[in-house]
Formats: sequence, structure tokens, C-alpha cells
Amino acid sequence: MEERRSGLPGRLRAVSARETGDAAGGAEEPEARSAAPAPEGPGAGVAAAAVEVPALADAVAEAGPGSAGPPAGGALDVVSVVATGGRLDGLEGDPARRTLAGGAMGGAPRVRRSREVVDLCVGQRADGEAFLGWLRDACALRGLSCEVAHADVVEDLRRELCDGRLRVRVLLDLTAAWGQEEDPYVQLCYAVKDCGGRVIDDPDAAALADHKAATHHRLERAGLPVPPTVVLRRWMPDRSLTAEERQILGDRVVIKPARGWGWRGVVLGAPPERDAIARARDHDRTDDYLIQRQIRYAWLEDDEGRERPAWWRVFYLFGEIVPCWWSPETSEYRHVSLREMASHQLLPLARLSAEVARLTRMDFFSTEICLADEPAVADTPYQADGRPFYLIDYVNDQCDLRVQSQHKAAPPDTVVRHFAERFAELAWRERHGLPLECDRTLWLRRAADGDPSL
Repeated sequence: MEERRSGLPGRLRAVSARETGDAAGGAEEPEARSAAPAPEGPGAGVAAAAVEVPALADAVAEAGPGSAGPPAGGALDVVSVVATGGRLDGLEGDPARRTLAGGAMGGAPRVRRSREVVDLCVGQRADGEAFLGWLRDACALRGLSCEVAHADVVEDLRRELCDGRLRVRVLLDLTAAWGQEEDPYVQLCYAVKDCGGRVIDDPDAAALADHKAATHHRLERAGLPVPPTVVLRRWMPDRSLTAEERQILGDRVVIKPARGWGWRGVVLGAPPERDAIARARDHDRTDDYLIQRQIRYAWLEDDEGRERPAWWRVFYLFGEIVPCWWSPETSEYRHVSLREMASHQLLPLARLSAEVARLTRMDFFSTEICLADEPAVADTPYQADGRPFYLIDYVNDQCDLRVQSQHKAAPPDTVVRHFAERFAELAWRERHGLPLECDRTLWLRRAADGDPSL
């Protein structure tokens, strides 16, 4: 039991799996979702059904006469929804504008006759995941256009933006390689921003937050609990740590590149020795590196009596906080329940993620937080039962939006589907000039009906 509680052997296996992609719990390549061919002829298949959505009309009325009006061709209190396999009439139903998955943005570039406006565009290198299908459905319900800027069309989209033939109201970026100016998705983010659109997340904020050393210093200065850290800049030669540095880091460290992602280049449980640090830096000598004390995490029981690592991935989306258990050994997610939130005193998860959002100016990200198996410093505000919380992986701005039913190491389907609904709602609010962040809310797993403990 003691060996398992240390978490190190399993965590090392998980890291190896992420790098190779061939072990359970490791990174998995998204699988293309099969799609049925579109029916022939205009309006073939299933007829559109009118669905009343009074909340949309009420929100427009509250926004006042200065807000944008309803989509061309209809009022917002009644919108047309096409069942799976059906086709929208008009411009968005044009076969040249649809993918086999049912959404806009075909593989071949289109010739635009005039300036076109896209309500929500998703920057994603491949199409076909369940999230994108749910997002398209949610946008269709609200009368919004939705396109996926996959690898075959991203350059054409960027050129059309720069030429003034296209306007994107909201871009959800899920793939830009920050720090690489030649990356087409980095350029797409800036093109949308420079043309007056909203990018989730803002490219300047995301590029800064993506640099782990820069973010570490911002969080540390604000008094947030981060692991003791030594930063080695890329121009600094390899060196031995000082006696003071070794004292604060302990006998086992985590070595990670500042611009790394997906656990690439991360070394766990290394001795704080010059040779070990030099070998880790050989992964990329053009990057800065963080040498951090390896935090020993506690274990807690979930509401089904299963013992879990006291480690969480907490999602933040425009003021809404969605905490999930996450295993550093298997990468398994589980949505946190209200009972777990109360019984384990987990409110600091919400406080910490909200503070990270405030300091980094990020609107959508996840952060990793663990409860350490050590006594907390007196009067620290971030603790539970006398043990401290630590921020571990500060900001992940391109969250995993695969689904657990298809990928073992992915978030629960209900969480991903909820995000699809929220992004469509945010795009609708942006279209009508309404504020995107109104409240600070917690979205927790629903308890079983009739649960007497609640």
C-alpha cells in the first residue's frame, strides 16, 4: 500500500504511455467519427421541426434595441432544428457548405460571393469528434453558423479573413502551438483578433500563460500555492544546484520544459543532480526549464467508497468551474459530486482556479491541483483537514474534449456535452452583444435521486 500511495511507479508508466501512445491511460489519437452520406435533393430526408426557445427571445428583449437582431430569415423565439441526417434550407443547407458529419466547412476551399460572417469557428486540426457534433447541434438550435477550421482549410480561412471576405465572431482555439509563429493556427487566432473577433482564449493571454515559468512567477507573487521551483533559462549552462536550492527542492524533483505540452520532455522523480538535469534539458535546449519539488499527494475516498488520488483537473469556462477527479497514474477522470465537495472540503479547488483565471486573463482552461500528503503551513487559506493544496500544472488552454465513452483517458461525456452547449450559448450571447461572464458558478455531478445524505 505504501508503494502504491507514493504514486511514482504508476505515474512514470503513465508518462511513458503518453509519450508512446501505446499503453492504457496514455495519449490516444482521436478517431474519426463515421458519418452517413447526406440525403439527395434539397430538403430530402427529415423535415425541419419548429422548436420554441423563449429564453433566447427574452434575452434579446432584455438586451434592448442596441443589440444585434435575430438571424436573417426568422425570429429568435422559434428556430428551425434539423434532425440527424436532415438538411437546412438556404445557404447553410448548400451541399458545398456541409461536411459529411453534418457541419459547415467542407474539405475544399469555397469561393465566397460576398463578405460572410461565421458565428462560431473551431480551430481543430481534425474533424469528427463527438464534441464537434454536439456543438453543431447546439449552434443550429440557436440559429448560429458553426465551422471547423481543420488542417485542410485553415490557410484558406486565414487568407479570407485578411482579404476581408470573411468575418469570424468567435473562434474557439483547440490546437494553436504557442511559441511557434509559423503555426497556421497561431496565425488564425491573431487574424480573428485583428479583424475584431473574439478568440477563446485571447492569443496574447494564452501565449503568456502557456509559458510555465512566466506563469509560475505570476502565481507565486500572488500568494498561490505552487511547488518550490528553480528556473533554468535556455541561455544558462548546466550547473549544480546550490545547497539552498537543494534544501527547498528535496531529494526528488520534477523537471519540465516551460513550453512543453502533453508530458513531452517531463521527467518525474529525478535526483536534483547536475547530470540528471542536463539529460532532461537535452530534450530541447532552446527552451527554459523548471526544476520543482515533487509533491507527494494524499488519497481520498469518492462517494462510492473507492480510494482515489487527491488530484483534480478543474475546468474553468467564463466563470463556471467544473472540478473532476483525475488520476496521475491512469489519467482517469470522474466528475466531482456535491457530497464529495462538502465532505472533503474541496472549495479551495474553485477558489484557486478562479484566481488563476483572474491572474492570467484566461477564459477557458483546465488546471491541475493536488492535496499534498504533508502538514499545511499555519493560516494557509488553501487546505483541507490540515493538508495543503498545490497548483501543479498551472494552465492548459487547449483542454481534452474527447469523450470517455470513446477514449478511456478522456473527460466524462456529460462534461464535454455541457461544454458544447455552453460554447454555443456564449457564441449566441456574443452575437447579440450580451456579457459572456455573469456569475461564478460550480457545475457538479448530480447525486442519485433520493440520496438521503443530501
